[in-house]
Amino acid sequence: MFPLCNTNVREYSGVSTNSTKTVKGKQIIPATQTISVDAKDNTLTGYNIDGYLYFPISDIAQALNFSCKWDKNTKTVVISKENKLPHDTELQVPENIDDLVNLYLNERIKHQTTIDTNDVTYITGSKNYDSIEKYMKENIDQKFNMKDFVVKESSPLENVSIESDNEETQEYINRFVAPVNILDIRFYVDGYPTHYGYRIYVFSGYAKIVNYMGKWNNDFDKSKIKPFKYTDEELKQMAIDKDGFQNKYTVKDVSIYKYFDMDTLEFKAEVEIVYLQDNKYAIVKSNRF
Repeated sequence: MFPLCNTNVREYSGVSTNSTKTVKGKQIIPATQTISVDAKDNTLTGYNIDGYLYFPISDIAQALNFSCKWDKNTKTVVISKENKLPHDTELQVPENIDDLVNLYLNERIKHQTTIDTNDVTYITGSKNYDSIEKYMKENIDQKFNMKDFVVKESSPLENVSIESDNEETQEYINRFVAPVNILDIRFYVDGYPTHYGYRIYVFSGYAKIVNYMGKWNNDFDKSKIKPFKYTDEELKQMAIDKDGFQNKYTVKDVSIYKYFDMDTLEFKAEVEIVYLQDNKYAIVKSNRF
């Protein structure tokens, strides 16, 4: 059973989803959990706080194909069953889609692919990546498996050029099908991110640009990967020792970012410590282990 937090869990005390922090004596550790709904796996990203897993209620609702709304008048989260787009509602290719694609193409990015077909679609927030996964396997990487990646999605919500005669359906479209939707698809190893993956740009429901991030290491073999060497407490102490501030300054804040280095095939950590001098001047030091 996973306790549910408010939808802003990812902003809890400024902790990123890949860093470890201690707030008010409680250790907050990034966590991922795969759940299966109707034989389809969904990976949730949240936090382990004192042995309990917390995930954004909006993400859980989306995985279950429910809608999740915030009623600002009653200050209440409203969850309701909301079906996918009716079969009679079709995505309409915007007349300016080529202009949108050209706007987001970046000549400085060498590893970039445009999708010429209109067969690769994605509905904002649906977490249905079947169409994208199929394209990736057929055109980018035959071994591509979405289960090995964690997808983070960002969407500027505006009006879109998709219309329906059904008023409720149109409201759904306006809310969930953004004109520009960015999918950050990152490869993870044992719950930790790598710099390898893809960034896909979706325009009014149509995936059109694939940017390549990082480089795959052909020597990667998960069975040979050694677990992370240090605990968070050990990393903290190593950073303090390296900074040479033992008993000199007060430690105000510690932030630990753990990741898997695809180049060296090792787990690594970046430790940032905020020290207080005379309880008023902040000194920030960063170390990598």
